[in-house]
Amino acid sequence: MHQDDEIYAHFGVAALAAQVFEQNVALALSLRIGSDAAQHVLLRPSIGGAPHRPKDFRRLTLGPLVSKLKEAFEVDDEVAEKLAEALACRNSLMHGFFPRHARNLQKREGRALIKQELEGARELLWEATRLIAPLVVGEAERLLKFEDMVPSDGFCTKKDRGA
Repeated sequence: MHQDDEIYAHFGVAALAAQVFEQNVALALSLRIGSDAAQHVLLRPSIGGAPHRPKDFRRLTLGPLVSKLKEAFEVDDEVAEKLAEALACRNSLMHGFFPRHARNLQKREGRALIKQELEGARELLWEATRLIAPLVVGEAERLLKFEDMVPSDGFCTKKDRGA
């Protein structure tokens, strides 16, 4: 067994980048659904008084989250490709990374290759997160605009909804 704990530190940083990526995908979707729900409540009366509730995207795995993100937002081909790369990278990290690299863990040269791979994974995941960030900010701003439309007493009248 080797004594090179740096491998695990590199893995931890890459895993953090994967989690931040996943949380930002879910956040962008939640904000999109949240702002749509706010628009629904503010601009249209709810059917039977039942409010529209946003879906909890935190319960979905990353593959379906990325698919839903591409459906909910107009992303160009370059962003779609980067999201697919980030998804594959995250899945490679989280599902069997160490068993696949067992031989490389035994030699210094192999551990150096693992560190390079983990650094590349970290960069790819942060890059994908940076591509999603404008979606998160845009949806947050959109939601805040609807928030400004809510009267101070918290109730919407027909006048407030433009009816």
